[in-house]
Amino acid sequence: MFRRLALLAVLALTLASCGVVTSRTLPDDDEAMIKQRTVAAESTLTVFHDLIAKRDTLALDSLAAERFQIVVDGRRDNLQEFVTGVAAEAPGATITHKVGNIGTRLLGRVAWMYYKVTVTVDDGSAKSEQKYVQTAVLTRVGNGEAWKVALVTRQSVPEKSDKKDKADKKDKKKDKKSKA
Repeated sequence: MFRRLALLAVLALTLASCGVVTSRTLPDDDEAMIKQRTVAAESTLTVFHDLIAKRDTLALDSLAAERFQIVVDGRRDNLQEFVTGVAAEAPGATITHKVGNIGTRLLGRVAWMYYKVTVTVDDGSAKSEQKYVQTAVLTRVGNGEAWKVALVTRQSVPEKSDKKDKADKKDKKKDKKSKA
């Protein structure tokens, strides 16, 4: 009986001496650390998109998490399928990805990002542009500042015409006046 009490006392003292780690004492809550990790994650995302534009699957593999997935307008692909599809849609064309308006949230080893991408395809005779709203989930590798892309979702942004929007507003005003 005495041994059990002694063992419990030693265990309780050991746990008490370890202390409780709260979110305030975690290094992730250091503002400078958060800023550094945010910049590193956003940089990884930008480089990832540059590599998609270049169709560099080898380099993309080094930035993609083990079970990377991309969901494009509801269709799920792995990295190889996606890059193959990009290459097939625009063979020989120069593609650029302009990433902007990045919002990033960090929680421990995970970064959630939402952003816009403008993809420009130039085949030498014509230039086209497509805009997307995207989200990404990145995971931090090891104890360093390296990040890997685990998931990307892409949703096409419908084209809007300023003239069409103005005409729609005028029609709505006319409808309201005629009903009154």
